[in-house]
Amino acid sequence: MQLEEEDDGTALEDWDEGDDSSEPISDPTIIWEQHALRIQNRYRRSGIPDFAAETRLAFQKKIFDLHVDRERQLREATESSPKFDMDAQYPLREGTSTSWNAVLAAATFSEHSLWELTCPMLWRHFEGGRSFDHPQWAPRGLMRIHTVSNSSYVFFEFGARSFSTSRISIPATVNTRALVFSARCHQTRASIDFELTFVARSFVEVQFPITAIIQFDGSSKIPSTTAVKLTGVWMGPVE
Repeated sequence: MQLEEEDDGTALEDWDEGDDSSEPISDPTIIWEQHALRIQNRYRRSGIPDFAAETRLAFQKKIFDLHVDRERQLREATESSPKFDMDAQYPLREGTSTSWNAVLAAATFSEHSLWELTCPMLWRHFEGGRSFDHPQWAPRGLMRIHTVSNSSYVFFEFGARSFSTSRISIPATVNTRALVFSARCHQTRASIDFELTFVARSFVEVQFPITAIIQFDGSSKIPSTTAVKLTGVWMGPVE
């Protein structure tokens, strides 16, 4: 996947402080334990009372557990999707509607939906950044898909950064084939590549460049991986 070719002049340190391993830690238990320890120390240095710090961590743990469970659900949905391919059955994705276009003499589809994007590894990537200074904040993003007559536009938002595509073509059905597209950052004008895989049970897998998500967060760590796999959950139509 293509990464952004930009330099904001920020000095970056090694990805994992005190760890010679170049592999990112992906075990949810370890991610949470390290996050909780570092956040507690951070709150203590900031003078936040223990009860307030414990309340914030309790809230964050609920959100983190939800993100871990969504990742599990995505795995199960991905495992159940191939049989659609084998049986040549391609159900419509959640939120799409089809109609007959007399001019084109073909069926077209439309949608206008919101998806929430989460991943336990995002918590690891955001360590050391400024975002956790905001109460009730949690690592996640939004994706909006707007399709009219088979022409789609995709919009992403991750905190202070947002991205959008030009007009693209995406399927109206569940499919296990990864689709590669480009989007432009509204803040830097840089172009990035991302992947979409629409699977069963109203899930989509999104591969997105991690530096594009965390760059403005002020984190002092540089990721040891180029892309993060996000779980997209359909939130409903845009009304």
